[in-house]
Parts: sequence; C-alpha cells; structure tokens
Amino acid sequence: MDSDTEKRRLSPVAIMSNSGYIDLINGPQDQSICNGYSCRKRISTFMAIVQSGQTYQIFFSSTPPRHTRFRLLNADSTIKCVLALHYDSLQQIDVYANTMYIPPTNRDLRAPGLMLLDQPNNVTLLSPSGSNYFDRTYQMAYFAIDGSTMIDIKVSPLLILSFGFPPMDPESFYSGNLVANLAALLNISPDKIRRVNIVSASNQTRIRRQASSVLLPIKLQIELRDEPRTSSIASTGIRAEILSNIASTIINRYQAGELQVAWRNLNVTNGSFPSVLSTQEPFDNSSVELSIINRLLLVLPPRDCRQQSPCTFQPVLVAYDVAGNVIQKLGSNERPWQVKATVVGRPNLILPGGIANYSDGQTQYILFGLPDIGTQQVQFTLIQPDGVNSSFLATTNLSVQAASVSVTQAVLAGQQVKNVYVVNVNETFSIAVMPVDSVTQLRLGQIQWGSWRWSANITLISLPKFNRHGSLVKNNSSRTNIDLVAGTVTVTNLTINATGMYVLQIRLVSSNNEYIIELPSNGILVKEDSDNFITEIDAISSNFTFAGDFDALNASGELEIIRAMIYNYLINLGMPLISDIILVKGSVGAIVQVDSENTNISKAVTSMLADPNAIPRLSLIMVNINGHSYSRSSSSSNDAASNADNSNSNTLIVGLVVGLVGGLLLVIGVVWGYKARERMLTRHRLGVGETDEDRLTGIDENCVASPRLDKPISVPNLEPIEFSRVSTIPPPSNGMHSTQPFNQAELQSAACNLNLHNFNKAEELVPSSAIELIAFD
Repeated sequence: MDSDTEKRRLSPVAIMSNSGYIDLINGPQDQSICNGYSCRKRISTFMAIVQSGQTYQIFFSSTPPRHTRFRLLNADSTIKCVLALHYDSLQQIDVYANTMYIPPTNRDLRAPGLMLLDQPNNVTLLSPSGSNYFDRTYQMAYFAIDGSTMIDIKVSPLLILSFGFPPMDPESFYSGNLVANLAALLNISPDKIRRVNIVSASNQTRIRRQASSVLLPIKLQIELRDEPRTSSIASTGIRAEILSNIASTIINRYQAGELQVAWRNLNVTNGSFPSVLSTQEPFDNSSVELSIINRLLLVLPPRDCRQQSPCTFQPVLVAYDVAGNVIQKLGSNERPWQVKATVVGRPNLILPGGIANYSDGQTQYILFGLPDIGTQQVQFTLIQPDGVNSSFLATTNLSVQAASVSVTQAVLAGQQVKNVYVVNVNETFSIAVMPVDSVTQLRLGQIQWGSWRWSANITLISLPKFNRHGSLVKNNSSRTNIDLVAGTVTVTNLTINATGMYVLQIRLVSSNNEYIIELPSNGILVKEDSDNFITEIDAISSNFTFAGDFDALNASGELEIIRAMIYNYLINLGMPLISDIILVKGSVGAIVQVDSENTNISKAVTSMLADPNAIPRLSLIMVNINGHSYSRSSSSSNDAASNADNSNSNTLIVGLVVGLVGGLLLVIGVVWGYKARERMLTRHRLGVGETDEDRLTGIDENCVASPRLDKPISVPNLEPIEFSRVSTIPPPSNGMHSTQPFNQAELQSAACNLNLHNFNKAEELVPSSAIELIAFD
C-alpha cells in the first residue's frame, strides 16, 4: 500500500455493476487539515458486497494509489468476479496474483521482453485468476479474481515521449530501423523502448504504412519502461530512479536545443526533426509540453537583506522561449534546472540559500541571503544540466547580474527544536534552540560568525497561577553544545525534581553582547516513573472547552503557559490525568485522557464548574470526561443579586396564582367524581354488563397497549412474547461539541419493540454463496 494510506482520502469509492447500479463507499477523511478527534488516522480499507459471476468497475475520488490490494473474503476458488480499476491517465499496470507476476493477456509471446499487442480485452469469468488487461482507451485495468487469490495492482514507472512533427509524409517513419535509431538518439538501450506509435496530430488515430501524397502533422509516441518484477515482494528488478534519470537527460537535451541537432545529424526521419516534445514522466497523470530556453531575466532583485539572514524579498528569475513566452518548467520532476547566485569578484564565496530550483515559471528562492554587511553585486547563473554539453552555457546568455544589494545588521530570534514534552521526575533531558531571522522567522546561513560564540542559560518560568513545587536542576555534566551544521544551540543534562507541567525560560547571549535571544520553551510534563501514561492521541477521549482567543494566545507566545496552568490546575483538583494535554482551536480546547476508574472525577468536575474563571484569560464552558458531558448552569452567579432583589414580589405573585389554580382544580374534581358515581349506579340498577369495549385494552407498566383478559387463553405452538428493552444511546465518544449533560436522563421511546418467537416457524435462511464481500486497500 502507499505510504500515505492513512492520510490521503480516496473515498467515496464508486463500485459500478454491469446493470449500472453504483455503490458509493465512504472512508477515511483527508488528514492534511484536521483538528482534535478528526486527526485520528484510519487505514484506507474498503468493503463492498459483490455477486459472483459479475463484472464491476471501481472508481476513486482522487488519484488512485500506486499499490492496491484486492481480496474476496470468506470465499473459495469457485467464487469469481472480474474487476476493472480506473486510472486518470495512461499507466503501466503490473498485476500480481498471490505475489507472483501475471503478464497481460495481450502480451506478445514472441518478444523476449514485455511487448503488448493491440488486441481487444479478453479477460472473462473463465480466465484464470490474475488474468489482466489494460484498456488504453478508457484507462481501465481489468483483472479476474477468485476467493483463493490475493491480487496486487501496482503502477510501474512509465515514460511517454510524444514528438510533434510539421506536416510530412508518414512514409519517412517506416524507412530503416526506427527503434534502433531512436535508441541511439536517446542514448538508451533498445529494449527499453516498449511501444512506438505513429498517430495523426489532429485526431490521435494511428497512421498505417501507405503511400500518400497528403502531408499530415504527425505525432511520434514512444513508451519506455523496464521489465516488471517477477514478484510483488522482490527487491530486484525495475527501478524508478533509472527511468527518472533517462527522462531527465532527454528533457534537458531537448530544452537546451541539443536533441533537435542530434536528430537532424542522425537523420532519424529522413531529414525531418520534431518541433514539439511532450512528456509524461513516471507516475504523472498528465503530459507537459516542453519549451526551449532562450534567455533568463531577473524580474525581482533581492531587497531588505540582513547579515546571514534570508532577504525579506527573495530574488525571482524567469526563463523565456524565443517567442517571449514564460517557460513553466525546466528539467524533469526529479531533477529541475537550478540557478546559482554568487558575489561578483568573490566566486568561491558560498552564499546562504544561493541555489534554487526552477519550477512553476520562476526560480524558487526561499533562504537567499548575504554573509557580510555592506553593498554587494550579485550575479545569477544557470547551472549546467545533466546530459547537456558545456558549450550550451557559453553560447546562450543565461547569466544575469543584479543591481547593488544592501545588507544591514542581523536581527535575531529563536525557535525551539526537538521539543521534549514528557519526562519522568529526575530524568535528564536537553533543550535545543535554533537562532533565526526575527523578520522572516527562517533559519540563518550561519548561527555564529566572526570570533564571537553563544552562551546559554535556562531557568523556570513562574506561571501566573498554579505553579508546582519542582525545581530545575543542572548537574555537573550539563553542557552547551553548538552545532554549526544543524544550526542549533543545545543545553544538555537538565532535570526537574517534582511532578507537574513547567515552562522554561531560554536565554542565548553572544560573547560580544551584540545578540540576545530570549524565548519560552514548550510545556514539559513531569510524571512519576510508575505512572502509565497514554502516548497516542487516538486513545484520548476527554476534553475541556474554554471561552478564549486561541489565535491571540498563540501569537503572543502565551499558549504554552496557558497549557501548563490548565494541566497543573487539573491535577491540583485531583483530576486523575494519564496523558499529556493538547490545546486545539475552538475556542480553546484542552484534550487529555482521564482515568475512568478513579473516584475523584466527580469532585474535581464540581470544583471546575463552581469556578469557571480559574484559568486567567479563559472561561470554562464544558467538560467532557470519557464521553460524559458536564456544562455550566444557564444561570450564572452574576445573576444572584438581581434574583434576590425580586424574590419577594415574585413569591407573592406566584403564591396567588397557585392558590387560584388549585382551588379551581379542586372544584372540577369534585364535580367530575359526582357525575362518574351517578353513571356507575345507573348501570348497575339497569343490569347492564361490562361491554367488550369497556375492557378492551389497558396500559401496562411498559407503556404498551396490551389485552386485558379475565380468563387465560391457550394457543398451540405460541411461545411467549418478549418485550425488548429500549436501548440507551450512549453519549458521543468525543464531546468537544456535545451539549448533552452527563447525568441527563434518556427520554423513553413512545414505541416499544416486540420480538415474536416461533409464532409461525420459518425456514432458516441459508447464506447465498453468490453474494460475497470484497475488500481492497
């Protein structure tokens, strides 16, 4: 399966039968943007019910995986289906049955390697399991599967080259050995060329060899790939990087104009050479038309530069073709062309972030900076691409000299790296900080320059409330390490001697006192060694919701201090926490795991609800403990004074109303009772018996209308009627947005469920062997 099987959303997945019915199967959501409960990862495994002897087409909502596995669950070899998996573009699909490679049904058996013939699809229910065929028109991979076979579908590297020619005689392509000439032109082995098509540029139809006086625009399509691996678990065989290197060389030569010259010199197509080249690189879903570079221009020079820091405005260079059009892509996906910046007169000086890739129509500079204060001249030059002759750079004007660039003194800040979140009491840990540019918040070219060095000091921050009694201890082996390659300053061998959550104050000072960096650390939870903490966020099922401005706290750097106060506040109340605490947005959510077997939860929750403003800058809204929700009362303590002022008048009015209503009800009850007694006496005097309607029904204790019979009845083969209990719906497992209080009674259903056992005995249902469950992931 693909490496992002737990992150990328493929669903809904459509399963379409021959009859045209579609089953849409939902699945895991996209994990690139998530919050709280939605961050839980799920394996992309989909279950669908299929019928044996049918053909089904499968469609994903996003790009299909490179590796997909299919199985028929709880079935044997007599249960068989034909499945077809849709791909977004032409791909080379390799099918493996029980890990063994199965060649396509249209493979040319006379060829020494994998060569495909233009034959129709002949994969049927009678074909052996694993038989496969790729429909190039509709991009559907067909394969047969039965209950005893596991099918793996893998996308193999495939490079597609499409050369466009001006109107010419198609006969030019059929003279000589075209495949050998193309292999010599591309500097590759002939066995890598698996397919050559000559098609009309207007309608993509294949042009057959025939004499014609009509000149047509033509496309020459070439497909390159290696032999597939013999097993899905084999480590040898096809290598994607080999084909990627071939693609890079071909693309570079074409965009430099050298491939066209070689085509003309080799006389591959009787003097004609291509005017256009489009490529679909391995694992791409579309082809890209390439352009030939003519010049390189600096459209945005670097500005607002500080010493050893990334310039606020990064340089932007754009490549153009001979017609003045912007070239979107130079080079292959894996190896794009690069531009290098140098200082005029100092060619050996390495500049921070001085090399950038070219993609999306411009250079992608991010960390470009200059090492020295002052005014400097910067020159940008294209680096020689792979497979291109050195004369290319000499004959083409691909160097750009910028105007003067001014560099001022650095203004530094710090970012903590390699954060430590949970440690045991007296367990050693380290704190690492990366000095960065305070304007861009990006890393520096060098974290120290000249003759000065960094020194570091770390202390405990005193929280506004709920400080714990622990101390930060630096033992004799504590050191400050400077890593110039990683760009970090690390203080080692620190310990804290008591439980709780602590925030450290980090202070870096340069030896020349020009630079001072101060920042708080993340909150560090200190626990006892014997505490069994939950470390996976998937297992956390409790949360607390506070009214507060999450973004403002985060922007001011106070979020970790708030997190530490919340954690210490909870353990001060006796809340049995067994995990680290995580703050999320909305408004401010605190996610933590609470030990459900502890008896102190109720007391702690009561204390929290009684003092919702205990945490500075926050106000408690809701508590959710292991699926049970508690919320503040709708009337707050602020209303107590106004309620007391109005209590006397309200009591008088309510008392008067209750008295009047009570007296009226008493009179009505007496009158109704007298009338009922008269009717009863009249009935007995006349000798009228109780009718069926009078004793037809009664209401039993289960709120079910049931017969009220005076005499028992006997019915043969009638088993007792059982009343099933109404199921209580449990509260949601994640109550971040739940509003149901914890002890709120469930409303009784107005209807009751009846289970009639053996009233008329039915035949036992036998599962149909024609209906099976398919799983694919």
